[in-house]
Amino acid sequence: MKKILIILGVLLLLLFSAGVFAYYKYLYTKPLSKAELAELTPDWDQATGGNWSPWYELDDGTKEWNPTRSFNAWLESIPDDDKAWPILVDANYAFSDVLDDKRYSTFADMLPNDAERWAIIEPILKSERAQQLTTQFQEAYDKPVLGCEMTNTTDSHSNAAMLRYDIEDIYWNENPEENPALISSLLPALGVCRKSATFLCAQAALSLNEGDPNTFVELLVSANQAAQLSSEFPTLIGQLVRAAINNRVISTISWALQTHPERFNEHHLEQMKTITSTNTSSTTGWYGECLMLHDTMRRLVTPRGTLTLESVNELTKFAGNDDIDLDAPVHMPTQELGTSAQRSLLLYKGVVVQADQQSMLPWQPGVASGDFMQQVEDELGLIPTMVIGVLMPALEKASSRFTLDEQTMIGIHVAIGAHLHKLRHGEFPAMLDDFDSDLLMLQPIDAFTGNALSYKLTETGPLVYSVGDDRDDDGGEVRWKVIFAGPTDSMVEVRTPKQPEWLHPEQLQQRLMGDPDSINGDWVLYPVQFEDPAPLDEIEKEIINGP
Repeated sequence: MKKILIILGVLLLLLFSAGVFAYYKYLYTKPLSKAELAELTPDWDQATGGNWSPWYELDDGTKEWNPTRSFNAWLESIPDDDKAWPILVDANYAFSDVLDDKRYSTFADMLPNDAERWAIIEPILKSERAQQLTTQFQEAYDKPVLGCEMTNTTDSHSNAAMLRYDIEDIYWNENPEENPALISSLLPALGVCRKSATFLCAQAALSLNEGDPNTFVELLVSANQAAQLSSEFPTLIGQLVRAAINNRVISTISWALQTHPERFNEHHLEQMKTITSTNTSSTTGWYGECLMLHDTMRRLVTPRGTLTLESVNELTKFAGNDDIDLDAPVHMPTQELGTSAQRSLLLYKGVVVQADQQSMLPWQPGVASGDFMQQVEDELGLIPTMVIGVLMPALEKASSRFTLDEQTMIGIHVAIGAHLHKLRHGEFPAMLDDFDSDLLMLQPIDAFTGNALSYKLTETGPLVYSVGDDRDDDGGEVRWKVIFAGPTDSMVEVRTPKQPEWLHPEQLQQRLMGDPDSINGDWVLYPVQFEDPAPLDEIEKEIINGP
């Protein structure tokens, strides 16, 4: 009997020890120090531009956590005459016959260098309806504010436009939720901004082809404003849309300088230089993601501010079903939330700040999602780790995309400076040191080295490039990849430019050890390398010949 009692005692001790270990391993989170609590809340002005706060003040003077209502209240304080969105959304429905024309929508990204596909959209762009649409888009982008409400139903301007054009609005709610989650507050404006900017760039190319550089530049100024207004809603997706529009503008400028440089005077080039000097900081997006996490966390915790397994369950259901709404947020101060929620927010703030700093040139090895999640697991335990794992964006991809955006902007900026130099002095500068000091508003830095970009004067004009992943100057040799395109029964090889992979130095060494010839060539920024025009495939032919 004594032996049995001893065995039971040992088993109970082992179970207790295992329970204590499991608690500290998976459920315990170390409380924050006073210094950590002081650092817990980000500077929300970084996300909101100082225009609004996630804390909304009620009539009795108390404040509740309600970023969507606060954002919309700020918009209400701005006259509609200063907003682009009412004009944009009206144009989107009024000219759907142009924008939704399958021939146009299929080839909308084309430039005249692809003559066969350009010939498909050129008559559409020249039509009276398309010209009217161009005027309306330009009018919209003459406004200083985008002005689309933050809501989880149809915004009021979209609903009014749909009523005007007799379009059924299945998402409209006359009494929308007063405090919808940021994560479910869809913003249709981003798609419209990108679509309209693409249209304006195509119209710009058409204008230059027809000998009108003034209109070409005016249209690109409008497209650039579309990029800037995409940042009004503080999320990474808004910044990524901005970067995509920037890329379209840069490609259009590069095509223009390569094909029609003689049509530009100094004023035109100065305007293009201003476009490529526009602030491309992604700070708003990174801090916007921090705001998104704070908002979501407040909807996952219990009324006492603690995370539970039920919190993870609710988030999992929400992520897989758009019809499920998160709960209303708790309104307690951040410093009073539960320890696991607080430390989750603090760690996330740290990685966001680090990512924001590393998205600026020169590029450095960025935040690795795997390393960060390991830190979260080590410090927070199981439940916060599961929450962060669901909500965390792809940090490396976003950082590299923003750096790519900045680097391409700098590259075309140098090219414009070279063309300005030629107008002044009769010839292109032979090297970067020959540029007049006022011709470069941006430092021509290579993101991969921190040194100056490579610049060469060739028989065909300036060549601007980064040394790329391998940090090795290959003289401006273009890095190509070959794909197969065209009809299924007669596909041909087509060259397409290869973007850098943003390899960390240690990744580079591993790659080169396995295959020393795997990375050859540089990242050519100007002239922009376009994909070789491919034969039309069956789907494209069907669209062209369809009804």
